[in-house]
Amino acid sequence: MAWTVRTAVIKLPSSGFGILHKVTPNTKNIALMQAAFISTKYIRSLKPPPEHGCPKPYDYVNKRYGVFAQLFDRMMNRFHENSKIIVVDGTIASGKTEVAKTLANEFDMLYSPAPDEEDLYIHESGYDLRKLNHKLPESLQLIDVENFLKNPDHVNSGLFQINMYAARYMQYILALEHILNTGQGVVIERCPWGDTVFMDAMHKAGYVTTATLTSYREIMKNSLHYLMRPNLIVYLDAPVETVQQKIKQRGIPYEVNSKVLTKDYLQTIEKSTRINYLKSLSSHAEILIYDWSNGGDAGSIIEDIEQINFETERHDPKHADWKFDAVDSVRRRRVLYTNNKIELINALKVDEVWNPDLLITPEEDNKYRLVMDEMEEELRYQKGYNHLKGDKVLWKL
Repeated sequence: MAWTVRTAVIKLPSSGFGILHKVTPNTKNIALMQAAFISTKYIRSLKPPPEHGCPKPYDYVNKRYGVFAQLFDRMMNRFHENSKIIVVDGTIASGKTEVAKTLANEFDMLYSPAPDEEDLYIHESGYDLRKLNHKLPESLQLIDVENFLKNPDHVNSGLFQINMYAARYMQYILALEHILNTGQGVVIERCPWGDTVFMDAMHKAGYVTTATLTSYREIMKNSLHYLMRPNLIVYLDAPVETVQQKIKQRGIPYEVNSKVLTKDYLQTIEKSTRINYLKSLSSHAEILIYDWSNGGDAGSIIEDIEQINFETERHDPKHADWKFDAVDSVRRRRVLYTNNKIELINALKVDEVWNPDLLITPEEDNKYRLVMDEMEEELRYQKGYNHLKGDKVLWKL
């Protein structure tokens, strides 16, 4: 019997693909993009301007990074001591968003929020694909956080977490694209390396099979090596009992009433965070862990960050992903994250899948096609361009 592989739901940002780069002469024995200390925007405002000037941020959203730009854009002049990636992570309901926004503002960095699961399931037409769940067999239904917390035993719980990893992976790629095109650092909420703690907890609780966990880890292995690891992780910690109390205080019904967020489940997340996440990145990134049980002063975090020396010896594994011996090496990374997102997305696929949790039968596939055919008119047009709904499109063309 033939089977069809179910893949993660990925939305591709509108950027160009596949431009080849021209090799430039190597610059030997130079660690590019390394500066010792991150500075607040006030401190940076007191410093004299760069000797050779600083070109404007490259408008990568509206301009293709083509051959001409690769040859003549003075990208290295954009980079400075704050051209770094800071990840703000922490326990559930720890206040990550507020801290991340504060750091981004103080260091004049871009704030990148945690992926919105709505982006996974809202079609470009504006239609919420989850509305089709009642027409589809269970194996084809789309699961979000609320669905998982209400029904963690759903057959697609594992696929849901794979989708969340994919969303964090793409979010991180966009952060790298931004920093290499503009020179502006990024403060990002959560990151793909930390996603594993949720899958580990789901597996230990029996909500996903070992086969799905294996597939998930294979996807991580095939994709994470494309990314430049963060320079700094700020982790807001709290004991499990405090996390449970904060969940109750937050008062989201499907969290408060869920059978998922038990003490054992949260303890698994806590253990996996220390062993499989933070420890695995500690050889590369600087890591600051704070007891955030009762919140805290983001100002103290800012002061601690200002004291970190990010400049390391050439062969020191710390910040190794950000050490380049040639301008062309930086350019290749910029081309990868700006132009070659298809290659990066393809890394999320599993070459051979014999996992029944990630497969559908021909009958299920046929049912899916019939439902999507019924929705053809609804999904054909981008949001705001459907004349069948009365959208005025003449002056938008």
